[in-house]
Amino acid sequence: MKKVVLLIFAVFVTVCSLETVAQSRVVEFDSPKMKVFLPPANMTNGRAIVACPGGGYTHLAQNHEGYYWAPYFNSMGYAYAVVEYRFPEGNRDIPMDDVKCCFKAFADSAEVWKINPDQVGIMGSSAGGHLASAIATHPTTDCKPAFQILFYPVISLEKDITHGARAEASWVRIPRMNWCANGRQTKKSVPTLLRPSWLCAAMTRW
Repeated sequence: MKKVVLLIFAVFVTVCSLETVAQSRVVEFDSPKMKVFLPPANMTNGRAIVACPGGGYTHLAQNHEGYYWAPYFNSMGYAYAVVEYRFPEGNRDIPMDDVKCCFKAFADSAEVWKINPDQVGIMGSSAGGHLASAIATHPTTDCKPAFQILFYPVISLEKDITHGARAEASWVRIPRMNWCANGRQTKKSVPTLLRPSWLCAAMTRW
């Protein structure tokens, strides 16, 4: 028991140390609601990550799938933003527009924040991974993720692929347009300049 307590304390001290040393400034926006965590100027690598927390499009897990990652990425020199996007309610443009605004914020403040606007990637978990992959596979002139990091993402809303209970409870309200089947994108439909992708998934046995 004593060892467990010491281990938890060590992890807590490590996270606090990273936050104190690496994180220099937090910039908050109201519309859409988002926070940008900037590393110290002498640590920045010129890259940034936009994070989309999960929550099944009914709520947001903005802490463990968003804010808690800030010290880690800041410690490596990345600017890091968490966008608390609005829910689609049948209109895919609502959350996508919020994410695009975050990319615009990085582009508009690139010089001040020491960011290369062409090196801004996107990250998402669960439903946030669905949103992140939709942005990455459907880039626009003003929103072209340089890379994508997906944690246990919902790539498809098809009943035979996704976990049915949640699809029926919440995502079924979203029109099943191309953005709901990002896994079906092919070489012909995905832009040739699509950047690298990292995928992390895990299975829990009950």
